[in-house]
Amino acid sequence: MSNRFGVTVLAAIAAIASISAQPSEATKQFQQLTAAETEYRRVTFPEEATLESDHRFNTRWNDYSIRRRDPAVAHARQGLAQLAAIDPTRLSEQDALSHELLRRQYALEIESHRFPEDYLLIDQMRGRQLDTPEVLASMPRGTAADFETILVRLDALPAVLKQWEALLRDGLSKGVTPPQAAIGELPQQVLQQVTGADALATPIMAPFASIPNTIDAESAKLLRQRAMAVFTQKVKPAYESFHRFLADTYVPGARRTNGFTDLPDGAAWYALELRRHTTTSLTTRELHDDAMRTIDQLVSEMQAVMKTVGFKGTVEGFRKHVEANQPPLASTADVLREYRDIAKRVDPLLPQYFRVLPRTPFGIEPIPAFRGAAVPYYQGPPPDGSRAANFFVPADPKRNPRWRMVTYVLHEGVPGHHLERALFAEERAIPGFRRSLEMTAYVEGWAMYADHTLGQEMGFYNEPYARYGFLASRMISATGIAVDTGMNALGWTRERAIEFLRTHRGGSEMEYAVNRVTAWPGQIMSYSVGADVILRLRGEMKALRGDRFDIREFHDVVLRDGPMPLDLLEQRVKKYYAATK
Repeated sequence: MSNRFGVTVLAAIAAIASISAQPSEATKQFQQLTAAETEYRRVTFPEEATLESDHRFNTRWNDYSIRRRDPAVAHARQGLAQLAAIDPTRLSEQDALSHELLRRQYALEIESHRFPEDYLLIDQMRGRQLDTPEVLASMPRGTAADFETILVRLDALPAVLKQWEALLRDGLSKGVTPPQAAIGELPQQVLQQVTGADALATPIMAPFASIPNTIDAESAKLLRQRAMAVFTQKVKPAYESFHRFLADTYVPGARRTNGFTDLPDGAAWYALELRRHTTTSLTTRELHDDAMRTIDQLVSEMQAVMKTVGFKGTVEGFRKHVEANQPPLASTADVLREYRDIAKRVDPLLPQYFRVLPRTPFGIEPIPAFRGAAVPYYQGPPPDGSRAANFFVPADPKRNPRWRMVTYVLHEGVPGHHLERALFAEERAIPGFRRSLEMTAYVEGWAMYADHTLGQEMGFYNEPYARYGFLASRMISATGIAVDTGMNALGWTRERAIEFLRTHRGGSEMEYAVNRVTAWPGQIMSYSVGADVILRLRGEMKALRGDRFDIREFHDVVLRDGPMPLDLLEQRVKKYYAATK
């Protein structure tokens, strides 16, 4: 009897465990919603699907017609209604986070609908014209069928350029364009994608330049011939036509004003951009005043470095002195070698600061020529790990000041963007829609925390010239915030902004800096705002734990769930430390 009773009890316990292991109705509803949302984004934005290694839609491009906006907002409103019917307190911690992120994303899409942001489709800093070669290069190229798919997409490209032109013409007629002064390089960027003595060496045709030997020679020859026909007869003429439109109509007709608040409903639009990029409620005045205080502090710290080395003169004079004592490298090969050597010096230090490191490697390569005068940037890996990440640097040695190279590696490479983005890409449990959310303050905040705080702690800024490079990097951020707020909201002219940068920053990239903040308002705020929150949280958690504080644990907590608004990051860090004290 006792044996039968024991079996019965065990069976009951097993049944209860089985029931409790089943997902709740709220969980099932929410996971269905997130799966549907991920699918919606892949179907709606096939270019992003390709970049995320979902190749089901590789024959299509995004829809750039203005009519797509209304269905997108209707989708967001429907999504909000569906989320409201799901109680987040009945979800797991990770699903509850996804619930809140999706709710905020829908709300942002609805709020953004009042502003004609589609008209700001391209500029020379970013935009679809720069993404197209990357989309084509990210498509599989292992079989003849893969190249057939690329041919279909290539053949459809001229229709995309017509959509771009239609959008830009409409924006031109309404006065919604980037500042004319900020888009002078744009026509040439477009033309360079299809120009060259060898068509196969152009960015657009890059996939056909290296057909693998797994495809027989005759098939490869036919594929190249067909690609050349599409390129010569359709794609190149379409690009040349778009170039003429940009050079003869769009750039000459673009607005002569520079501030974002000069656009329709511009003050409210700029306020939205600040919230989008900082995920905080910081005001223009708060951001501007804090930047000006930081600039004064940095000048004092630079003067201290000058005193250390016995230099007598101005801060601007010291910058020239530093450059004279660290002449530029001789060639692109030397530039790449120097960056790679710095990265090798960082690698053995990482285990002191992180318990979990990404498996995905990253390469260091020259910036493609068609991008023009771009600054170093990072390109993350796809979720399936089908290619490495890349840190792109200017090919021109003169555009790689040696006193900034360490900071660039720490920011764009490790422990900055690569460590954070690669860990996020390798996390399979995170819903797909979260990979496309724009969380600049978290992403850039982490990278600035990495190059500033961790760079100092790793010992990279102990030598005076290296210390100056660190301070100069911080000055670039602080002056960028001052100019962004000044030009976009406080009435600064372009001339005033350039003179301000000449006084406080110097160098040869003042025009680029001004173009950046007028074409991409609010983005530069994200760096210091995010870094300040991470550093403050670190101090608070260290005070809470005392001698038991583990910097590796803190970094794992900050990075474990990927990008999110700063207030959610703060909540999750504090909740973790409260639960594990």
